[in-house]
Amino acid sequence: MLDLGAVKKQIDLMVADRKLSTNDYADRVDRAVREWQRWKVEDPQILADKVAHAKTTWLVGRPMEPAALTVTHPARPQQMTVIATDGSQIFPDRNEIASCFLINLGYVAISYGTRERPTLDSDPLLFYEDADLYQEGSGRKGMVTREQVGLKRMAMEFEKLVQLTDILELDHPIAALSDGTLILWMLEGKPLEFRRSMLKGFLSALDRLQILRTPVCGYISDPGGADVINALRVGMCPENPTNCDRCPWQVVEDSEIPCDPIAGVTDALLFKRVLQPGERSGLFESASKILDDYGSHKIVFF
Repeated sequence: MLDLGAVKKQIDLMVADRKLSTNDYADRVDRAVREWQRWKVEDPQILADKVAHAKTTWLVGRPMEPAALTVTHPARPQQMTVIATDGSQIFPDRNEIASCFLINLGYVAISYGTRERPTLDSDPLLFYEDADLYQEGSGRKGMVTREQVGLKRMAMEFEKLVQLTDILELDHPIAALSDGTLILWMLEGKPLEFRRSMLKGFLSALDRLQILRTPVCGYISDPGGADVINALRVGMCPENPTNCDRCPWQVVEDSEIPCDPIAGVTDALLFKRVLQPGERSGLFESASKILDDYGSHKIVFF
């Protein structure tokens, strides 16, 4: 039997605690906005240099343009086509009668400023052969994992973008969109052979899109990243160079670490405050280690 009275008391405590946390978080966002605005006045190269030499325990966005830059959107081309893919999957289940998995690739091609009809379609693909279901690694053969299926789906999404670009053969600009990140951070720390195997199809597609001069971007509807906030935190650090492993404030009891006042704020909340509709931030380069395996391809974000 559920004791509703006991639960009610705990809910009241939760509400009170959340209210205090909300007030504190609002203060942190305000401080983050002030730190961002600070680099509109101070030399942004100072922050870029400091970020370049910092040793932190968190990912820091490297400014490729002034950190507090805002850019209005350019005029749209008279004619352009946007292609996009998004897949889903049904994972293999050893408890089912037949071992298999399904990947469904949804794709669209929508042209603007032309009379071409949009393409809206999907390709379902069933994988049931041993070569698809079993992978070798570290001298052992095992059933493909959920992670491997997800990475295979992502590679196939990019291969479909290449196919669409090839098929369309348009004389006006094409932009390619992919649902989610272009940085396969989930491969970090994996064995080299596994990383290369999982990246092969993805990077081959990027190579082909580069040859076709089709820019590709990932879009994230609810990002939780804080790479830009972390750059601002480096800017708040009195140490030069910043080295989190040797932070002198961490060893002093009851002292506030200088970068803590904006810790926990996301980039999305910061830019919701400082950008107007149609504006973008400056460009930042990701410091994710997996990008070392990307060769000539550089992933930047705004």
